Amino acid sequence: MESQAHHKSCFKCSHGGYSISPSNYAALEGIWYCKHHFSKLFKEKDSYNHLIKFASMKRAVASVPGA
Repeated sequence: MESQAHHKSCFKCSHGGYSISPSNYAALEGIWYCKHHFSKLFKEKDSYNHLIKFASMKRAVASVPGA
């Protein structure tokens, strides 16, 4: 989002469809969510550490030639 411009009407939570703002969104793999739905969908046991681990593994696989 930082390097791109978006129509206000297009900047919506992919889960709930509600309008979101730059101060009230989170993104995962290029998909936008309002902070409420992001927390509900992805937070495990008061932590987002599993997402960091998943992203690290995905980057490692992507950096392997032929993967």
